[in-house]
Amino acid sequence: MKFSPKLLLLSTTMAVAPMGMHAFGQQATPENNPPVIELDAVTVSATRTESSAFKLPGSVSVIGRERIEEEQPSDLGDLLESLPGVSMSGGPRTAGEVPTIRGLGGDRILIRVDGARRNFASGHDGRVFIEPDLLKQIEVVRGPASSIYGSGALAGVLEMTTKDAGDFLEPGKNFGSKFRGGYQSAAKEKLIGGTMFGRIGDKTEILGDISYRDHSNIRIGGGGKIPESSGSIASGFVKLGFTPADFQTVKLSAQRYDDDSQVPNNPQGALGSSNAANARHMVQDELNLAYQYDEPGNDFLNLKANIYGNQLDLEEDQINSTNTETTEFDTWGLDVQNVTLLETSPSILNRLVYGFEFYSDSQDGTENGAGSDDRPAADAQTYGVFLQDEITLLENVTVIPGLRYDSYHRESSGLADTDETALSPKIAVGWQALPWLSLHGAYSHAFRAPSFIELYVSGQHFFGNNFVSNPDLKPEKARTWEGGFGLQFDDVVQANDSLRFKTTVFTETVKDFIKLEVTATTSTFQNVDDVDRRGGEAELAYATPTVSAALGYSVVRAADASNGDSIDSTPADTVNLRLGYKPPSSEFRFRWESSFVRAQQNADSDELTGGYAVHGLGLTWEPKGRDLDGLRVDLAVENLFDKHYERHNASLPEAGLNTKLTISQRF
Repeated sequence: MKFSPKLLLLSTTMAVAPMGMHAFGQQATPENNPPVIELDAVTVSATRTESSAFKLPGSVSVIGRERIEEEQPSDLGDLLESLPGVSMSGGPRTAGEVPTIRGLGGDRILIRVDGARRNFASGHDGRVFIEPDLLKQIEVVRGPASSIYGSGALAGVLEMTTKDAGDFLEPGKNFGSKFRGGYQSAAKEKLIGGTMFGRIGDKTEILGDISYRDHSNIRIGGGGKIPESSGSIASGFVKLGFTPADFQTVKLSAQRYDDDSQVPNNPQGALGSSNAANARHMVQDELNLAYQYDEPGNDFLNLKANIYGNQLDLEEDQINSTNTETTEFDTWGLDVQNVTLLETSPSILNRLVYGFEFYSDSQDGTENGAGSDDRPAADAQTYGVFLQDEITLLENVTVIPGLRYDSYHRESSGLADTDETALSPKIAVGWQALPWLSLHGAYSHAFRAPSFIELYVSGQHFFGNNFVSNPDLKPEKARTWEGGFGLQFDDVVQANDSLRFKTTVFTETVKDFIKLEVTATTSTFQNVDDVDRRGGEAELAYATPTVSAALGYSVVRAADASNGDSIDSTPADTVNLRLGYKPPSSEFRFRWESSFVRAQQNADSDELTGGYAVHGLGLTWEPKGRDLDGLRVDLAVENLFDKHYERHNASLPEAGLNTKLTISQRF
């Protein structure tokens, strides 16, 4: 048989697909236009410069604006669960949801919104508080990224970008508005929101958005509800864009997220005598000022800088008790970078990315007006400088060495201060071996500084058991090897179709892993023996102007290096499928989604979870003409067969059958 690269790819697909492939999105495309696959999307967070997610020597996923709108998300978890190697732990209550990448969560993941760090991490509380309707893109970098981001990027990076007025304004239009309303049946959630946007002269754009969500207790699969899971969320957002001179852009944004809910003290757990219900009020405010200078043809100056501050205020009033707890967590920071292009020879091009970062965190907590043992007053400052060189050799080889130096300080009254430094090197290599075959590999060092809770928590953990603070904790350090390949073809079965496949495997050792050690009477965060981790992700997509199909697979194994015991938080093997269909000349788009999750047997007996499969479908209608221009209707059904299931790393079942409807009108 004559060798054919396309035949090889199709054979590979048939071989890999039964293993299970975790879905990633494919954006709808107009008829007769080239299909767009999100593997081809542009990522900025992976290297701090614009790069193709597919060609990048690493593992990155991008969720675009169209996919976000189709999913009608109530929270970020509705979007992230479809990505390979990414899962949500903590259960379905928004107040307790925590993203994980390759089985690591908490502040082992760096979370940024428009370049501003979101550093809040506290016990069983969630970490991501943002109205999903504000987002136009989400990027997830899987694997260490400390060489450019420092502490917190040990597991990866979650970068979110908010919408601008220019994302709504049509050519020749200066002002407009969009109103939306929605309903979701599982929690009887109601949504109402509106966006106003406009252009003032040639240099100024402004966008304003408000939204309100209200929901009851969450209904689970098979019937029944999760008690104390109701709440309401109000969100406000304003962004001003200004062009003071050619090639310069200034953006000033402000947002507020106001969450009123009734949940247990530990929102990730079941209501009980040791987990009493609280009236929980959380407000997060953020202010962000960003500047960019980007002159085409200027190889020496491409400058980005932003200064930001965010404040989270949390008040928890225990129902049927006079106990009140408050927490204030503030972060402010400055991030500056520049890109310089240097052509050292006709066959060697260097793209240098360099800069510095400073950020400061402070925490203060009270219990009934006095200082809190759970969330003691603490402060931290971190300084970092970094340099990365993207070297292109002979047009088909990319070498990316990078290095960052960080110095951080932690302090809390009455306890010893912590001062540490860290060097985070990384080198990645990509080779376009053939027009249809690319290879990539990387080696990196990464670290994570201990959190305030890990260092300084004290007081009662549960009845008869007390926390013991440990200000001597060392930072976690990871050593990671990654490698993989990608295959790409166009015009495979018919003209104007595309097929992509990319896989990455990794092996990693985390030294001084921080773990909560619980004895009969005490609970202490301690550095334990090394943890060995390995796994990988695979992504496959095929698209024509009318049909799309996406598959994905993710697997992780982790064990204590000293005794071989599995790490309980290791995620289950996951398979996702996403199918899309847009009939020619139709105003409708249809999709089907399935998730297949293997039983998790690599954990202690009380942490085992069963396997499950859940399915959903959806359609989008955007009519044209007939005085219906600007109308959009999104309808979906999640957990179509009302499956009762529980995610690994969660102690609560997920929502049952959920019918979602969102109607928006643009003027």
